[in-house]
Amino acid sequence: MVPPPTTDLQPGPWSEAGMLPPGTRAGWNPIPGMTLPTVYFAYDQSTIGTTEQAKLEQVANILLQQKDVNVIIEGNCDERGSSEYNRSLGERRALAVKVYLAKLGIADTRMQTQSYGEDKPAVQGADESAYAKNRRADLIAAK
Repeated sequence: MVPPPTTDLQPGPWSEAGMLPPGTRAGWNPIPGMTLPTVYFAYDQSTIGTTEQAKLEQVANILLQQKDVNVIIEGNCDERGSSEYNRSLGERRALAVKVYLAKLGIADTRMQTQSYGEDKPAVQGADESAYAKNRRADLIAAK
């Protein structure tokens, strides 16, 4: 089993951290019909839990077998916290997923990260059930 990645990443500006500004996707297009699992996080955390690690191991196996497939990793948060804080937390979540996949053998050039903070909720609502579904990293298969 691969040890969890460190999550004390302090990325610089978008370009230095391998991040994309919101709304861009490095010229990659999502692959219709190819769905990758969503990775969920605990409140105010970017640590990848054991269950979520297993999901990423499955993703890595797919990417190792299909060398022409890339992945866009979108970090998201629930609505609690300031927009600036949530954008940063979403960035840390996306980077944690990227680091974990890299440790599993996925080349950095095949991954792009992006943070939406609280701007792209999976579900609407102001209760713990909704919050839990919005604390996530969406993985999008792309070419």
